[in-house]
Amino acid sequence: MEANKSHKMSYPLFSNGTEFMMWTARNCEKCVKAVFYDEKRDIYPKYRCAIQRHIEEACIGYGYGNKRDYEATHAYDCPYKRTERKLYKRKGKIDERDLFYKGGQ
Repeated sequence: MEANKSHKMSYPLFSNGTEFMMWTARNCEKCVKAVFYDEKRDIYPKYRCAIQRHIEEACIGYGYGNKRDYEATHAYDCPYKRTERKLYKRKGKIDERDLFYKGGQ
């Protein structure tokens, strides 16, 4: 383990690029929180998953991350992976006349 400048412990996330590719294919590519490069608009969207952001930053840098990233990447399946989107109940339309007659409540 290597200590970084902020006095927190850093942990190696992957031993090589193949391990990184296999883990992201098994987890990030099946997760609804994952974001990828948009070729049509030539942009990277904002990250919705901190694990994905940290492991991609680690691949560009020295390959080290924090303890939470280490534990997630050393599990076969990411504990933070979401395969389904949350569906929220639609709210009905509010009739403004009803609010006027009820005194604005």
